[in-house]
This record gives sequence, structure tokens and C-alpha cells, in this order.
Amino acid sequence: MTAKGMAADKDFLILESYASEGVPRLVDGDAKLARLECSPASTFKVIIAWAGLETGAVTLDTKIEVGDRHIKNTPRELNLRQALYFSSNDYFITLAQKIGKEKLTEYAEKSGMFRGEIPEDWLGEEWRPVIKGGDLYTTPMQNHLFMRKIAFGNLTENKEVGRDLTRALSWPTTHPMVQLYGKTGVWGGAVWFNGFGSKQRNRRVRTVFMQGS
Repeated sequence: MTAKGMAADKDFLILESYASEGVPRLVDGDAKLARLECSPASTFKVIIAWAGLETGAVTLDTKIEVGDRHIKNTPRELNLRQALYFSSNDYFITLAQKIGKEKLTEYAEKSGMFRGEIPEDWLGEEWRPVIKGGDLYTTPMQNHLFMRKIAFGNLTENKEVGRDLTRALSWPTTHPMVQLYGKTGVWGGAVWFNGFGSKQRNRRVRTVFMQGS
């Protein structure tokens, strides 16, 4: 699957917003890419994590043995935060199967990451494509707005689930005042970082998107 849409003057963009800002602003790059339809790649794993937490299929402490070749010392057990940080395909395939396609479709629709209704055949017959959202397309703007919901506590009415999802997205940091949260993804010409940073309770959401070959 490749990114599809208009040609761009630059092959990247950076979107940014704070809680007080309803419309993300362009920090750098080509503004036209904000509407480019492309694969969510592994940023879709955030939806799987959310659905898993909300349905009770997973907790922050749930460990699953994985054998991903890109993760050191596998086979090994990972919890949810580690699985997101290392972007374990095995973990999220297993979790997606526990949740089920029907529920995943429901959460993909509720996320706002995708336009309109989710087609019934978005995943196909195999489970492995679930780690990149199957045949679904998003845009950098839609993905940014989805992350805003997480960052500012508007994704779910279940506050405990919202807090757990935020904790699961946390990255290791040595800075005493700044905590980073987010998810990367690479697939089909789309390269992502989608996340936010917290500094003294002031959260800033950033989406970095690059259009590859």
C-alpha cells in the first residue's frame, strides 16, 4: 500500500497544537500533505491498545510473548507500554484477535482517524495487516486530531482507560521536567511520529509526517 494523493513541494510536514487551539497549525513542511491519504502504519496500534483497554482484553500489566525480529532478545514477554514503544507486531496481532474484528471496527470508527464508515473488508482474511490498519487510509490532519483527543482527555468517557492509554504511550526520558508520549509508524511510503509532550502540565501535540517512496 502506498500513499496516494497530490504531489508535494516538500516531502514532510509538522503539525502542532495546544489545548487552547482547535485548529492545528503548520510548523514546517508542505501544507498540502495535511490532507494526503496514506497508511496509518503502526500508529493504528494505538487504536488496538485503546480498544483492548476499553473492552478489558488487556491491561497495562498484560504480558504477551513476542518474537519480533526487530526487538532485541526475543522471544520475550512485553507489557502494553513496551509493546507500543518497541512497536511489536506480534503483541498487537495477538491483542487484535482477542478483541475481534467487530469491536476493532467499532473503535476505528469512533477514533475519528478515518473518514466515514469503515468498510467491512478493511482487514481482509488475514490478521497480520491489522498492525497497519489493514486497507484503511488516514491523513496527517486526522491522525493529529485523534492524538489531541488522547492528549487532552477527550477520547473516552472512561477516565481510567484514558489515563492508562496515556501511560502506555509514554517514552523513556531523562529530562526532569518533560515527558514524551507518542507512536511511530512506517509503511507504504508513510513515515510517522504522532504524539505529545508535557512540560509542567502544558501539553503540546505534534504530528511529524514524511512521504517516502
